Amino acid sequence: MDNFQTTFNSNTTSANEALKSLGSFFKTEKTKLQEIRTGLKTDHETFQATLSSQISQLKDELIKESNIKDSLALKSEEAKIRGCSGSGFIPKQGGEGADVKKEPKPKAPVKPVAPVQPDVKKEPKLKEKLFSDDPFIDNEEEEVSDENEQKRRKAREAKLDEHQRIIREAEEKERA
Repeated sequence: MDNFQTTFNSNTTSANEALKSLGSFFKTEKTKLQEIRTGLKTDHETFQATLSSQISQLKDELIKESNIKDSLALKSEEAKIRGCSGSGFIPKQGGEGADVKKEPKPKAPVKPVAPVQPDVKKEPKLKEKLFSDDPFIDNEEEEVSDENEQKRRKAREAKLDEHQRIIREAEEKERA
């Protein structure tokens, strides 16, 4: 029986030592994993901040480009209008006034003016009606297209709602 008791005691001590070393091993692994987790969390937050700033920069650049495009379109329209109306100068034909010589007046130097970018707010363009609402022809096709338009709008709104939901969930996960 003594042999059994000594074997039992030695097995118990070796098992306890193995459990202690295993416990200390798990504790060190847990601390290492926590360090990795915090490192990943800070990297993720840094990445999200960088991504957000880049997105906002792209949005700003898009707004600037849109303003430039609108400004150029406006200037182009003005140039077309000026081109169509003419400058008011009618050249003389034949010899009218050819014997009278006028010296050109000296022109003042023109200072370049920085282009003014108009503060244009984007508003959705409304569709103009091409025809009146008089029912001289069957309007069945228009109703179908209106229904299709409504379905497309609902689908688009659903996508936007889904996108907003995903963003909210991601933000909640970040807070947690």
